[in-house]
Amino acid sequence: FTDAVGYVYGMFDRTVHMRRLPSEDPEDYDLRVGGIDPGMRDPYAVGIWGRCNGIWYQLWEYHTTGQSSTRLAPLFLEQQEKWDVQQWFVDKRSPSHIQDLRDAGVKATPNIDVHAENDTRTIPVMVAFCRELLRSGKLFIGEEHEWTAEEFEKYHYPDESDINPKNS
Repeated sequence: FTDAVGYVYGMFDRTVHMRRLPSEDPEDYDLRVGGIDPGMRDPYAVGIWGRCNGIWYQLWEYHTTGQSSTRLAPLFLEQQEKWDVQQWFVDKRSPSHIQDLRDAGVKATPNIDVHAENDTRTIPVMVAFCRELLRSGKLFIGEEHEWTAEEFEKYHYPDESDINPKNS
């Protein structure tokens, strides 16, 4: 039903997808990466993800508005060390943020290009990956990750008249 009204993650269920992490030890995850979506008026959203036995877990989340990459870099460095983050993928449309983070020592790189993604179709391609991971039981968030849970519950595509070509 929620898919029909435009909600993207209708399959998200807090009782299923919010879990205690399998481990607090970064070495128990064979891959540890961060994702950064910079924003000043829009939310500045950050997550660290670890893969354990083929399943992805959100290890840490951060969400704020009105901050800059330069101001937040020390926090990201702290988490980079704590979780032994191998790479931070940053919105490729934000090269100045990527450079500011790199200058501060954060292992930042532009997010990867995905097959079928282009300048006007960036978000739906990545959403499709997340949806499939949720459906297949290969993506979970921490029990205390309220912001991410709210995003999964409320994220929807805007009305056609509201679509920004850069984000559609």
